[in-house]
Amino acid sequence: LKEQLQAQMPVFEDELNKRVAMGLGS
Repeated sequence: LKEQLQAQMPVFEDELNKRVAMGLGS
């Protein structure tokens, strides 16, 4: 599922990573 999301919506994956990083305070 994650691979499919990356292939179809790389921008969404990037935004998700940013939100996770912000949530962790990195």
